[in-house]
Amino acid sequence: MGENLDIFKIKTNNIAPKKGRILIAEPFLPGDYFSRSVVFLVAYSQKGAVGFILNKRIDFSLQEVFPDFPDFEARVFLGGPVSGDSIFYIHRLGNIMPGS
Repeated sequence: MGENLDIFKIKTNNIAPKKGRILIAEPFLPGDYFSRSVVFLVAYSQKGAVGFILNKRIDFSLQEVFPDFPDFEARVFLGGPVSGDSIFYIHRLGNIMPGS
């Protein structure tokens, strides 16, 4: 039987990571944090990378995570720069919030 086992080979491209690009995790990447993740790169250099995981929503409201935060309805996702005293957000209001 002439089975083609190339179907299990992961294809790659030669596109270099850079700010504004999307990274998609390999289908079989081990570990819970980046497994099956889609990451939006907001910074990339020789010093490192900063990105946000776009597809790991958690079942908490913003007020449950930050009780003192003003009442604001927003979806909360897991994954982004690690910092104990900061909140990061992705939005489409660049025309209203310049520089954000």
